[in-house]
Amino acid sequence: MPRLSPIYQDPMSSLIDDLRFALKAPILGWYEATKGTKYEKYAEVILNAPPGKAFSRAIKRASLVWTAKTMEGGASPDAYFQMLFNMVNHDIQTYTDLLPALAEAISMISIVFIVFSGLGLAQIGPTTILGMGMIGFTLWFLTPKDHWLSLTLLDIIGIFAGLGLGLVMAYTGYPNLALALGLLAYGLTVLPRTISDYRLASSVGLRVITSFNELLTKPVPTPLRNLSPIEAFLRPLWIDAKSLGAPKYVSWANTLVGLYITAVSSTKRLVMVYALLMLGISLGFSGFLTWYIMGTIITSGTSQALTMASQYSGLALAGIPLQAYYAIIGSGFASGYALFDHRTASLVAGITGIIAWFLLHAFFTL
Repeated sequence: MPRLSPIYQDPMSSLIDDLRFALKAPILGWYEATKGTKYEKYAEVILNAPPGKAFSRAIKRASLVWTAKTMEGGASPDAYFQMLFNMVNHDIQTYTDLLPALAEAISMISIVFIVFSGLGLAQIGPTTILGMGMIGFTLWFLTPKDHWLSLTLLDIIGIFAGLGLGLVMAYTGYPNLALALGLLAYGLTVLPRTISDYRLASSVGLRVITSFNELLTKPVPTPLRNLSPIEAFLRPLWIDAKSLGAPKYVSWANTLVGLYITAVSSTKRLVMVYALLMLGISLGFSGFLTWYIMGTIITSGTSQALTMASQYSGLALAGIPLQAYYAIIGSGFASGYALFDHRTASLVAGITGIIAWFLLHAFFTL
């Protein structure tokens, strides 16, 4: 597997070596199939491992290789491949179930934090945005990467545009609005690059499947290009399939890559659902519900009494609208990051921040 930056190495990328081993072992033998994969360092250990528990840790980490060793010579290539395919399928299904469950847990933590912010129980100011941003980055890191991150001229222009507009708004008497407008300015400046990346990312699965299918249908197939981390990780599998040549073995590779791409698509869809859920709850609870409650307090004439009562209860009523505003920006940033990348995060945070400012800015000085 190619050595890419650790930031691109999501948990599912480690399974690609399993795909390569499952393809090559029935043809080349288990020992030769470990070469060039993460299992190469375990090959000698497993080759010379006696019965017992002395090598149990190594064998556990390379259970696929150990199974292949025990089967070799006693099964046909088809049965051999089917056994390894079932093990790989189980591992991929485990990751497909585990990653969304982990994403759900992280999303629920963020939603609880959003609710606490809307109730004024977690008034930590702009630090909210940093915390929510880390949640978004964690969700992004856990999902397979379908496009590369890069620093372009648009990014540099967007950074200066965001900083400049934010400073202008801060010095003209709108310090809270400065943050949302600065993020929005950056997000809009880099929007052409975001759209370009999204178009490229949305066709990753189709490009991968088409390239592997061409191994069966064209004498000179189109190789996988490193247009995304997913394709870069799968390129060694494509090379393995091409080197084997026989249509039967290429069809095995197509079966394996189809399984992997399906799991990637399913994982990304579920993370997208949780990201949108997090954004919707933030806008609904911290935004519109806070606006409704604060508006009701003002119109009913009870704001002064509640403010005095909050001083004794430890609940800073005056700080709730501003904290809700920060929570909305933070959830927008987290959702955008989980949906695509930091550019989308800035755009979504800027838009939601503008909406929140128009809803809540009248209550900032309560």
